[in-house]
Amino acid sequence: MERLTAAAPSNAAPPAVEGAALVPVEITWEGVGPLHQSYFSDREAMTALSVALAPYLSGPVQLFIRYDNKTFLGQIRVRVPPGGFLRPPAESGRTIQLAELAPITTALASYRHAIASRFDVRVDGFAVGLELYRGPSSCVINVGGAPPPDGRVVSPCVLVNGVEHCGEPSATGVTFGEDAFKKVSECLP
Repeated sequence: MERLTAAAPSNAAPPAVEGAALVPVEITWEGVGPLHQSYFSDREAMTALSVALAPYLSGPVQLFIRYDNKTFLGQIRVRVPPGGFLRPPAESGRTIQLAELAPITTALASYRHAIASRFDVRVDGFAVGLELYRGPSSCVINVGGAPPPDGRVVSPCVLVNGVEHCGEPSATGVTFGEDAFKKVSECLP
């Protein structure tokens, strides 16, 4: 599987949108060929993603784009390092406001759709989400909704070290059991 890391676009920074903040975005490729790398590096789509993520994540933003030729599954995920959230999801009791991550997942879904609509409709099948590594814990937060999900719904289930922990969504957030809350909340600082 091919694994390269490059800032995108690699040869020039995206043009600034007047009045909009930009956050640097670095792409790591896994299993994505040069043609599709050029699609995902589209200046307009990268600029829109950079502007959309700037209020929520400190830079540089680590964007992982993967494609598995055996399973035909693709992923577009932002890896958020410790301290990477400018506004981490609020917690109260055993309830976490996972919906507060929707601006990030919506930005990823919009980026995915921009690439799919301009270059290759199959890209709309790529899953989008967030990856968080905190010490020994690896956490993945995905989106929900009808395919292809638009990112507005954050799944109430979080994968922690490959094990799914689901909470009960409500208007006040997602409430987890005691053990699940401890594991999920350790992913978010």
